[in-house]
This record gives sequence, structure tokens and C-alpha cells, in this order.
Amino acid sequence: MRVADSSTQQASTAEGSRSSRRRFLKQTLVGAVALSASKFIPTEMSTVTIPADVAARLRYFSPLEYLIVQQAAERIVGAPIPGKPGASDVGVAARADVFLATSDPEIQEQIHQLLTVFNNPFFTFLFEFRFSSFVRMKTDDQDSYIEGWLTS
Repeated sequence: MRVADSSTQQASTAEGSRSSRRRFLKQTLVGAVALSASKFIPTEMSTVTIPADVAARLRYFSPLEYLIVQQAAERIVGAPIPGKPGASDVGVAARADVFLATSDPEIQEQIHQLLTVFNNPFFTFLFEFRFSSFVRMKTDDQDSYIEGWLTS
């Protein structure tokens, strides 16, 4: 009797791992298609404004990408504590721009794609059923959106 139970459990476990592999492959395929399609999805470049002195110093990021990274850093770091520097004070996005400007071209392309997918309203709807780009979301929505990305 124990042998039959053991073989049934092994068959069930094997089928479960096939199912999770199949699910993983489907998710990977959807992710690859989304990244490939990101090159063809228009962005909100015309409506983005950052200070002219900051835009002049950018070496890697577009103004929109800079804004995405800046807002994400502010949401991850949290509200400034009196007497302590916040994400803007430290210049997280500017430092990331300098760092990525000297990175491997393949990594640079992947970061551009990631930021496009992360911010684009088409993908925010596809992944989170939200009707706004990341930079246009309210701060509470940005927090929950980032949490979704961190836990997915």
C-alpha cells in the first residue's frame, strides 16, 4: 500500500513541476515579446521636462528615463527625514546616469528596454491593469506599482 501511495505522490509531483515549468516558459515568452515590442511603443518624450542644467549633464539617460529613475528612487527611499538627505539630495538618478554611461552596450540596451516597459501605459495596463505611465501615477499608486515589480 505504501508503494502505491509513494508512486502516486511522485507522479503528482512530476506533473506539478511540468505545470510550473510550462507556466515559467509562458511567462518568459510573454516577457521576451514585451521587451522586443518595447522598441516600437511610443514614449511620452514630448511632455517631459527636467531642469536644463540636469538635461545638459545627462550622458546615458533620456530626460524621460532620468525622470523615471528619479521618481522610482524617491519612492523606494521614501519621504525625506529632516536633517538627512533624500534620493534627490544624493542624486541617485544622476549617479545612475554616470554609471550606466560606461556600462557594457548590451546592459545599456537592456536598461533602456526595462525603463520603457516599466513606464509605458500599454505595459502598465498589461501587467497591472493601470491606465497610466509610472511618471504620471500618484505617489501611492507608484508605491504599489513598484511593490508589484519587486514581488513579481
